[in-house]
Amino acid sequence: YKDFTQKTDQIEQAIEQYRLALRQKPAGKESVRILLYTNCPGTYGAEQASHALMCRLTQLGFQVICVQSEAHHHLIQAREAIGIQHIWLQDNAHKFWYSVSNVAEVAKIFSQTLPDLIIFA
Repeated sequence: YKDFTQKTDQIEQAIEQYRLALRQKPAGKESVRILLYTNCPGTYGAEQASHALMCRLTQLGFQVICVQSEAHHHLIQAREAIGIQHIWLQDNAHKFWYSVSNVAEVAKIFSQTLPDLIIFA
């Protein structure tokens, strides 16, 4: 029960931090910012779909940011070549407990990037 209560408090704090950051967001920014948050840092399956989506959104003029576990391969290079920014998570997002309890890191990323839309893939 105590762990659940602590996580609930952390989530509420993260939501409030994000709301405050949104209020301070400058008006008239250049393009809609989309953050794609994924636990699939590889090159097969879901990674291909996420890659295609990010590339197409960039082609349509959206600013795309990819948040994932650190990886270095041809899909990353192709995305960086067209201006997609990557933010590396501190740990492997495939670890279930890390994915569901990573509140502080996620709140920091959301508050720093101020996305207009978040896609979880």
